[in-house]
Amino acid sequence: MRSKLPFLGFFCICLTLPCFAGAVVHHHIFVKLTPTSGELQVRDTMTLPPGDKPTSFTLNSGFTVNSADPGVRLEPVSGSPSSPATKLYRVTLPSDRSRFTINYQG
Repeated sequence: MRSKLPFLGFFCICLTLPCFAGAVVHHHIFVKLTPTSGELQVRDTMTLPPGDKPTSFTLNSGFTVNSADPGVRLEPVSGSPSSPATKLYRVTLPSDRSRFTINYQG
């Protein structure tokens, strides 16, 4: 059984939203680790700085990802040519929103 716990550090780094070089993105993260099965479940609520929409983020391609918010569109864009183990996601929010929640597990 292969443990996915080493990805814990990796997903934290990959959730940094690259398009906000100087801006602060607030994350409220709930993580459930199940060491015996190697399972990781994450619920991440992100609050974006004003005016910074749409946005994108990168996660390990082994995760199952979905949006927990109605009206928020989460679109897988592609794998990364420099790192085939990752996938880029684009998030489109309604114009009146700056916060969204994603769930991912693997």
